[in-house]
Amino acid sequence: MLQQYDRIILPLEKRFKIKITTILNKQAEEISKTFKKYMNERKADGIDEEEAEEISNNIYKADKGVQTIMAALLPLYMNAGELGNNFFNNIHFANEEEGTLFAIIREDYLQWLEEYGAEQVVNINTTTKELTKRIIKNGLMNGDSIDSISEELSSRIKEYTKARAVNIAETEMHNSFMRSNFLTGEVSGFKFKKWISAQDASVRPSHQSLDGMVVKVSEDFKPGLSYPGDPRASAKETIRCRCVIRFMMQEDD
Repeated sequence: MLQQYDRIILPLEKRFKIKITTILNKQAEEISKTFKKYMNERKADGIDEEEAEEISNNIYKADKGVQTIMAALLPLYMNAGELGNNFFNNIHFANEEEGTLFAIIREDYLQWLEEYGAEQVVNINTTTKELTKRIIKNGLMNGDSIDSISEELSSRIKEYTKARAVNIAETEMHNSFMRSNFLTGEVSGFKFKKWISAQDASVRPSHQSLDGMVVKVSEDFKPGLSYPGDPRASAKETIRCRCVIRFMMQEDD
């Protein structure tokens, strides 16, 4: 089951990583250009810490371009949903004809994705904003040139993106995949669900303790965690999670 999950999700994670890297690198260029333009148009001489803070706060907004970014990522999110549905069918039914069509849960998945996706894009942008603020404020207070700060914005954000893109891709595709998988389980009439961890050294202790736990489909495995990747839980429970669930008709199946 876990090997099947990896075969399905890894190619999608790779595609998402490429897409989010392109988006974040483009942001880096835009931030660099915006800062340079703003500073070159600024009339006043000298700068104090308060103004440096104000400039760094205003160069990039966390809610900038959310809908545009979501539109670019939507095909991958939808692919994750379809694959989560297929994964459920492959595990729980003997043949495709018996499976639950993605069309049955599509509207519920899209409704969830509309809120979830926007929140995640804002979270991603917030991290970019905080890094932008630090670079600009430190550079201005150190008396660095506009050109050098502009170049640092571009290079450091792009460098940071390399690691971020992996984390984002693995988290987003898993969480979306598992949401669709869970919705499919709900409408398919199964009564119970069993937590299955990745069963390796990377599994966080809180998920090791859940491995093998069986609860009703309507219940949480722990507060805020109805399935692996449930965004109601804190980030420490969902980032780069690899756990899955198996649905059952009876508690002891």
